[in-house]
Amino acid sequence: DCAVLPEQCGEEAYEAMPIEAFGEAMLRGMGWQGEGTALGKNAQGLAAPVEYIPRQQRLGLGAHPAAPQETKRKHIKSGESRVKADMVLASGADGKVRHVRSLDEQLVERVQAGVHPGKTMLIVQGAHQGFHAKVVSVSTPDGRSERASVILLASTAPL
Repeated sequence: DCAVLPEQCGEEAYEAMPIEAFGEAMLRGMGWQGEGTALGKNAQGLAAPVEYIPRQQRLGLGAHPAAPQETKRKHIKSGESRVKADMVLASGADGKVRHVRSLDEQLVERVQAGVHPGKTMLIVQGAHQGFHAKVVSVSTPDGRSERASVILLASTAPL
C-alpha cells in the first residue's frame, strides 16, 4: 500500500505553497465554483457573506442584558457619551431575534422592554383611546401594579 503513496514533499515545496487562499482552495476542492456562486447541493443557498452575532456570554434564551455601565473617565470626547450604546441586530420580520447578518446590515440600538420614562405608547382603552402618549414617570403605589403618568403627544395635556 505504501508503494501507491506519492513521494514526500521537501521543505521547499511547503515554502512555495501560498497559504493566503487556503480556505478558498479547500472550498474549490469540495465543488465551490467561485465568488457569487450560491452554496449548497443545488446551488440554492446563500451567495453573500454573512456575519454571526452571538448572544452575550451566559445570557439565557429570552433574557435581556443589564443596562450598560457608565464610564468612569473624567473627560469624554465630543460626540461620545458616558453610557455606551447597546447595539444589536434588528429583529426579523417575524419579530424573532436574529444572530446572522449580511455585511451591509447595520446594528441598531437595543429597545428597552417594558414601561419606562420616555417610551411612546398607544392608549388602547378609555376616553383617549387611539392616541399616542409619552411616558413621563412610572410609580408603584403600595404594592399595586405600576402606574404611568403620560403626556398625550397630540395635545401635550398631562393625564
